[in-house]
Amino acid sequence: MLSPIAVFAYNRPFSLQQSLDSLSKNEEAIQSELFVFIDGPKSKNESHLVDYVEDIAKSFNRLFKSLTIFKSEFNNGLVKNIRTGITKMLAKYQNLIIIEDDICVSKYFLKYMNQGLNKYRDNKKIWHINGFNFPSKIKKNDCFFSSVMFCWGWATWNDRWQKYIKDPLFHDPFYINNTLDKKLIRELDLNSNINFFSSQIKNNMKGKYSWAIFWYVYIFLNKGLCLTPYKSITKNIGHDGSGINCKKISAIQNSPINNNPINNFPNLLLEDEYALEQMKKYIKKTYNLRAKIYRKVKNFF
Repeated sequence: MLSPIAVFAYNRPFSLQQSLDSLSKNEEAIQSELFVFIDGPKSKNESHLVDYVEDIAKSFNRLFKSLTIFKSEFNNGLVKNIRTGITKMLAKYQNLIIIEDDICVSKYFLKYMNQGLNKYRDNKKIWHINGFNFPSKIKKNDCFFSSVMFCWGWATWNDRWQKYIKDPLFHDPFYINNTLDKKLIRELDLNSNINFFSSQIKNNMKGKYSWAIFWYVYIFLNKGLCLTPYKSITKNIGHDGSGINCKKISAIQNSPINNNPINNFPNLLLEDEYALEQMKKYIKKTYNLRAKIYRKVKNFF
């Protein structure tokens, strides 16, 4: 039996159309249950966009085994929409594949996700399955284990998620900030000088709320592993300026998707140190001060 798929959407019809179109090209789509969670409008001025998002979702009805739409009358915001939606689904199903409306996927995305979910279901050390990975020089089409969690197309199991979602302290950025000492923060940031992940905790403390860092930290502190493709099989198209939580970054917008199947899954439950080093190099190259200034100037023009 194939895992159900949850898609989270808001007010971007074209983005959702691209996302569902890529998902529907997976051979497993016609045998998969699709659930679309649509957040409500913030104002009457955008209610028509939310309605069009629903129309787009309905237009893919025949390309999946079934389609169920949960459309909110009120605007819950991305964080609540995702957290409550995933929790609702994993109260009923053993596992779940999750994408947002700005994620496009490989035609082998569902095959990889379902194989990973089935293979590692009973191994409690594996918490999460990544679809995304930073670009690297690694040419392999296979996958590896790391502690790094990405939320651009992913999957997990109900027992792992329920353990996290029921822990009241791990939804408070001040508790997490107090729990992580300098050594742990450095490990969270892949022992680099760039506070790429830990800065998201600080942002939450300042009211710039996002949900993914909490899930990542929970996995990290439980010494969990995430199955990760060497070459990304998803990409975020929300960096075109349309996303509320995504800045316009052309390098991410135009990043390639690996459209080759992933056939080999690791049995040794250890992090791939070489792959982690490649992640570290990418972060240092892309998010150092000089690179940030260059992107700001380029995006301005």
